[in-house]
Amino acid sequence: MAHDTKEREAALDVILVDPDRLFREALSNVLTNSEFNVVCMAASLDELGERKALEPKPGRHRLVIVDFDESDGENVRHFSELLKGWPDVKFIVIAREVTTSKLRLALELGVHACLTKDISFESFQKYVRLVMSGESVFPVGLAKTLVADLAPSPNRPSPEDVLSNLTPRERAILECLTEGASNKMIARKLGVSDATVKVNIKTLLRKINVSNRTQAATWAVQQGIGNRGVAQERDGPAMSKPEGTLSPTGSVPTAT
Repeated sequence: MAHDTKEREAALDVILVDPDRLFREALSNVLTNSEFNVVCMAASLDELGERKALEPKPGRHRLVIVDFDESDGENVRHFSELLKGWPDVKFIVIAREVTTSKLRLALELGVHACLTKDISFESFQKYVRLVMSGESVFPVGLAKTLVADLAPSPNRPSPEDVLSNLTPRERAILECLTEGASNKMIARKLGVSDATVKVNIKTLLRKINVSNRTQAATWAVQQGIGNRGVAQERDGPAMSKPEGTLSPTGSVPTAT
């Protein structure tokens, strides 16, 4: 009965996916003793895909904490399908080491955070709350490497030129994206239809040369629009739009 009461009170249902059984069970025990409700554990995304009745329950928030092998094409495909199938679910990648390739792929897929396993549980809780509130959390150290990929080239217009070609509505939409707003929220704020917002976002993504709204939000913060991103700083504070550089292709501002 006490367990049932705790489950009803828990605001967040969690799925754990990690090949390390000891890590899964240890994290599950820690989470169960806090405000989280662990509803499923799996060793891999393949195993998770075989589970039935895992659809998010109405009225409850869902979080998936996962480590995945970015070199395994089938594994990545399963991850992509899961992200697309659960658009309202938040996804956090947690790994012993977040490599540039893993971070880049996670961002392309639309993951909401990448964390390392050596952070404290206090920091982990803080980052989870930030993610659930619409923020993104990524490692500090990889920003400069990723930023280099977006360095202006003779064939790529500068951010200033791109900004100057945006319409007032497109700039307003960019700011909304940095706040994690949905299409409906943007439409309501701007007084237009959802369909209009979809068309505007599609045009906007093409203009700023990114693939999805997460990347667009990051690019916007990099240009000083909005205030969305936060960075994991090795158990230090999560910083919102700190000094220093921002990372490209869907990552977020980071501190040096």
